[in-house]
Amino acid sequence: MGDRREEIIVSLPGEIRIYTTTIPTARRRVTLLQDPLYRKDVALQTMGYFYPPQLSYHFR
Repeated sequence: MGDRREEIIVSLPGEIRIYTTTIPTARRRVTLLQDPLYRKDVALQTMGYFYPPQLSYHFR
């Protein structure tokens, strides 16, 4: 949704389900695709350059 709600996306044969809460969360988490180096590596991997994407920071 983009407003920091808890979301779960489930893929079933022939359908996609999105479960979400009605209350926005107070915790803010950085997603992997917000990291520019990781996003670039994922884009390169989809073009055929196969190597694991790297993060520009330490991920716990």
